[in-house]
Amino acid sequence: MRVLGFVVDQGSAFYSGGLAPEQVADTLAAAAGHWGSCAEYLHNTVSHLEALGIHDGNLWRLQELVAARLSEKAE
Repeated sequence: MRVLGFVVDQGSAFYSGGLAPEQVADTLAAAAGHWGSCAEYLHNTVSHLEALGIHDGNLWRLQELVAARLSEKAE
C-alpha cells in the first residue's frame, strides 16, 4: 500500500494551528497545490473516512464551511 502523509513543524512560523475554523475554511476554499485543490482534498478525505465508518465532526464542520464559501463564489 502506498500512502501520502503530510507533517508540520509546530514551531514553524508557517504553522497555522491557532486559526479559527472560519479562517482555515477561507484558505482551503482558495488554495490549490500539485495534487489539486485543497477543497477537493478535504472533501475526498471526509468522504473516504465516512465510507470506512469514521465520522470526524471537526472535519465535517470544516467541509461545510468550505462548501459554503465555494457556493458563495459560484453565485
